[in-house]
Amino acid sequence: MSVHATVERCLHIVRKLQLNEKINSKMVADELGVTPRTIQKDINERLRAFPIETDGRGWYWMSETRLDRASLLNDEEEVVLMLALELLEESDNISRYSRSIMQKMLDSRHVNPFFIKQRELEAIDIDSSIVNQLEEAIENRYYARIATEGKRLRIAPYKIVNFDGIWYLYARDMRDKKIRTWLLRDIRQVQIEETTHDMTHEQIEKALDHTHTAWFEDGGNFEVVVRIHPEIADYFRLRKHLTSQEIVAEHDDGALTVSFDVSTDEDVDNLIKAWLPHIDVLEPERFKTRIVEELEAYLKRQ
Repeated sequence: MSVHATVERCLHIVRKLQLNEKINSKMVADELGVTPRTIQKDINERLRAFPIETDGRGWYWMSETRLDRASLLNDEEEVVLMLALELLEESDNISRYSRSIMQKMLDSRHVNPFFIKQRELEAIDIDSSIVNQLEEAIENRYYARIATEGKRLRIAPYKIVNFDGIWYLYARDMRDKKIRTWLLRDIRQVQIEETTHDMTHEQIEKALDHTHTAWFEDGGNFEVVVRIHPEIADYFRLRKHLTSQEIVAEHDDGALTVSFDVSTDEDVDNLIKAWLPHIDVLEPERFKTRIVEELEAYLKRQ
């Protein structure tokens, strides 16, 4: 492993992310003349302690943080610290960074006022034959056949995605032509067909923009409208809790009317329940009724 090349590559990734760029492995691999798998390994292993989030389609820097404010160390020192054990024996060039890092770690006057809690991601073996075959099929828009426990299916694989820390295959089931997700860890075998589907990468990205959970239902999007009480309105002004979130109206008392475009109740169910009692479902009526009935059933059990 080239020490210089690895450090420079990791620094390149970190700097792009700090500029609020959303990146994917193929994009960065093309820029640096390496394989996408190399970039995936850099992010998933070498840079795993950094505030890097993924939505299953790419990586981005946590919006609330910047590396130079989130740590005592500058970006070069941070990268070197993460690579030090792996690279220390291969080069003396790391020593000047090591001395600076050690001085800061030993100096009790340096206090880090920031704490970043990162979401735990399920481990993924990017070098496995399953992942490699799916990657090839996705990049070339090939159909494939997969085997899960007790099932063999013909699919059009679109993306390997991450929802709530769990990895899934996002693909079209050719039995009924609907898009579904399968747990990546449940896929036992992949067989590529060298015939191509006509779904473009741009169309897939657009479809994923309206996919919020692994339980989405293809072809049945609907709108959920809620009233956000003034006590929590700022949390919805500051960030989108779902990509389809839109502020429809701001009211004189500080409340908000917010809409979500979702494909299944589960897309927004947990979000609404997490903010009770400071959120009211306005539409659709059947969803509002369901929330009330579930809460009433819960109270009866208590």
